[in-house]
Formats: sequence, structure tokens, C-alpha cells
Amino acid sequence: MRVLLHHPGTAMRRLTRCLWIAGALAGCAVWLWHRAEPPVYGRALFGRWRVPDIAVAGVLAYAALLANMSRRARLHLLVATGSCALTWLVLEAAVLTLGGAARATILGEAPLPNADIVGETTPDTARFFGLPCAPIPFHYVTNVHGYRNPRGRDTGTLWCVGDSCLVAAMLDWSDTPVCRLEQLVGRPCVNVALIAKSPQEIQTEFQRAAAGEELHGRVILQFLCEDNDLLDSARLAQPPPAPSLWQRCLLNKAVNLLFTLTQRVAVESDRRSGMFGDTPVRFLWQHERGSACEQQWPAIERSLDAFRASIEARGGAVGFVLIPQKLRVLGPFCRFPRNSDLWPIAEHLTPVPQQLAAWSRRSGAAVLDLTNALQARAAAGTLVWFADDSHWNAAGAATAAAAVAAWPWLRRQLARSSR
Repeated sequence: MRVLLHHPGTAMRRLTRCLWIAGALAGCAVWLWHRAEPPVYGRALFGRWRVPDIAVAGVLAYAALLANMSRRARLHLLVATGSCALTWLVLEAAVLTLGGAARATILGEAPLPNADIVGETTPDTARFFGLPCAPIPFHYVTNVHGYRNPRGRDTGTLWCVGDSCLVAAMLDWSDTPVCRLEQLVGRPCVNVALIAKSPQEIQTEFQRAAAGEELHGRVILQFLCEDNDLLDSARLAQPPPAPSLWQRCLLNKAVNLLFTLTQRVAVESDRRSGMFGDTPVRFLWQHERGSACEQQWPAIERSLDAFRASIEARGGAVGFVLIPQKLRVLGPFCRFPRNSDLWPIAEHLTPVPQQLAAWSRRSGAAVLDLTNALQARAAAGTLVWFADDSHWNAAGAATAAAAVAAWPWLRRQLARSSR
């Protein structure tokens, strides 16, 4: 008969290993329980844990796994881990090297002459918050200068200069504010608009497009967007720093993908929404009274003075149209949740309308504020912005065009140009 003898130290080692495993797993569980908290903004793993939380829990779980292995299995695991780490580093090096190329240009962000592109897009606010949304077809046609216009519309009596609200990529051309305005005034209108441009940058675009143009008898309207012009001007004054190594690396992309898969909708989505009647409306832009971007107004004002002087020196007439914040127009007619990031509304409105009006009084420049026209339509129950986008819908574009076409200053200028 064969007798197996166990050394007393063997039992002690097994007990120690079990205690170590139990302690590591318990530490992992306690850590995750302690750190489980929804983020204030953005996304997290299953809506609860951020990168440091996952890293600590992963180290504890890995330690527990090693403790439960024989020496040979432990060695194999460490070798495999090292091989995977080396492979990942090679991939990281490739991503970081190839990622040094310039960021791809978004359609509408730069002039694209004589384009005729059909595709699909999604509402920007829904995309930012991760909300489900159906794709919207678009047809993007540009003129010889590269701006969205009917083919061959390279000059006109009325030039509309602005950013994405004039690009109106989610609207058929016939529903855009520029086309509507042309129908109402009966004069050819030219669109000079790109997305994500500051007032100063779009003025430069106009000067390029109108170089050599005879401006006598022409009217130029610059549209100013209250929602984002201060931010765009701040970006122009101080370009954002280059993405950090962490922001560019493959691991960060993998983590963000995992966050998106486990928490598709950003946590602040509900706090940045209100009910307009029975329709939930999302607000992409959130301004805080007194924020640093408000210091950009003097630079914008100087650019308006210079732009006006340059147009008038060439014999043209120039006016300025304010596109108010989506929150300013729709906010008074929305019901907000108690934890809303947008309430009280007054704390999240910019001083741009007051500053623009004061500048108009000092300089004598012609200014039209579209707030009243858009609010009147909203008060009647009509949504004038896309619910899940930061741009006008067809009703908003039509309302804005009608207000501009009825502007007495513009009617006088067009009457003079027809003489």
C-alpha cells in the first residue's frame, strides 16, 4: 500500500495562496464598489468607472490570477503578457506615427470648388451626446469659389456671409435661408459660408471670393452666430494645443470605444435638454455668464469695423444680422428638469446682443437681431431649430429669411441698387 505524506509547509503555502487570492479579489470588488459613480460629463465603463478605476481593478485581478497558478503556469502567463505588451507597443508606435498626419477636413469646413456630393449626415447634438438618430440625406453643391450655392451662382446683388447656419447642410437648397431670401427679395443671392469659422475667418473668405468684384450697388450681410462666435474667435486668438500623447494613442481610442459601447448616451444629455411641448429639445452649446470667451468681443468688434470699412471703400453696403442662441429663443418655451445645466436661462446667455446693439449705436452700422422674429414663431408653437441639432430647421430658415427680407435698411439698399 502506497502512503502519501504531505509536508506541513505545503498546506501553509496553499492557505497563504487562497488568502492572497481572496484578498486581491475582495480588494478589487471593494475598490470598484467604492469608485462606482456616474461621471459628471461624458461617459464611463457601464456608466460607473473611469480609466484609473479600471487600471487598479485590473492590477488586483491580475495579481489574484498569478497567485492561483503554479510556477510554470505563472511563467507562461508572464511571457504571454510580455508578448502582448510588446505587440501592443508596436501597434501604438504605428498609430502614433501615422496619426501625425493632418486631421481630415470635414465637408463644409473648407472651400471645395464645383463640388456635387450626395451623402448622409446626422444631427450634431444627437451625435455629440450619443443619442439614437436616423441619418439625414444631403446634396452638397458648390460654386466656383467652393461655397454651397447652385452651380454657376458665383456673384449676385446680395452676398450672405456666415457659418454653418447658412451652409444649412441638413436642408435642401430650396429650404436654406439664402435661397428663401433670394425668393423674397427677387435678387440673386450668393452664399459665402463655411462651418466652424469665426467672424474674422469668414470675413477673410469673403474677401477672397469677392476679390476683383465690383461692389457698387451690392449688399453684403454678415451673419453673426451668438451660440459659437465667441468660442470660435477665442480659438482663432489662441489655437488649442496639439493632442497629447494619451489623446493620440491606440489605448485611449480603445478605452473610449469601450466606454461608448457600455454607455452610449453621455450622462449630461438629459441635463442639456428641455421639453418644447411634447418634443424633447437638446442644446449643444452651453455658455456660462462671465466665462473667458466673453473677452473676445473687442476683437470681434474691431473686425466688424474693419470689414465694414473695406466694403464701403469699394462702394458696397454692409449690414450685420445676429443669429441668437438656440437657448435664448426656445428656452422660455421649454420645461427643464430640476437638475438642468441650463437653468436659470439668464445665467447661460451671452452679452453679445447688448454688445452688438451698443456697437451699432456708436458706429452707425446697420444691425438686425433675429431674436424677436424667431421667438414669435416659437411662441406660436413652431419649433424653429432641429430638436437634436444646433441649426435652424426649414421653419427657422424661412422665419429668418422673412425677417431679413422685411428689414427696412435692406429694402432701402436694394432699392438704391436697382436705380
